[in-house]
Amino acid sequence: MNDDDQTDTGDNVTLAHYAERAYLEYALSVVKGRALPDVCDGQKPVQRRILYSMERMGLAFTPPGGPKAVKSALPADVGIFVAAVADWRTREYLPYKLKKRGDAPPALLLTENPDILVSIAGDKKRPKLLIGFAAETDDLLANARKKRKNKGADWIVANDVSGPIGESVMGGADNQVTLIKEGGEETWEPMSKIDVAKQLVQRIVDEIA
Repeated sequence: MNDDDQTDTGDNVTLAHYAERAYLEYALSVVKGRALPDVCDGQKPVQRRILYSMERMGLAFTPPGGPKAVKSALPADVGIFVAAVADWRTREYLPYKLKKRGDAPPALLLTENPDILVSIAGDKKRPKLLIGFAAETDDLLANARKKRKNKGADWIVANDVSGPIGESVMGGADNQVTLIKEGGEETWEPMSKIDVAKQLVQRIVDEIA
């Protein structure tokens, strides 16, 4: 190929330009086709192939992490459970991609994930201070109070995540939270999420000092 070679649109293109474009297109196809989780089951293609091979070999699959992984880090003075595992997961892992259908989408059967916060709250090595988070879209305080009691947490950091895309705290830089304890509640002023984290750390220091 030389400078006189043309693309399918008739534009002149150099070998270097063509190679660069072809590489980028190939790299993008690899990312999209091999590295990104599928929306149907959350699995990457390579993970799906591994699960399929394990099924063919009669090997059981146990989801990684969970309460056992967290318990291995105990004992600890403070446990901050800031990012919850999804409440639900698909009951079955499929070794193939679910194709579109003309009539209706396929039914996905769900099963509950283990509740890590509850598991740690009931452990004999339970941290002295156990903190959970409540991301709610309605009845923020009522649901957060109920969660603190049901989960066995000492504190719950409640935040309202309702609102349309672009206006919700999800994906934004700022937040307003309410810290719920046994002895009362305090609603903090709106601030950046970084400042929320700093203020929470200071509350923890004051509590366990």
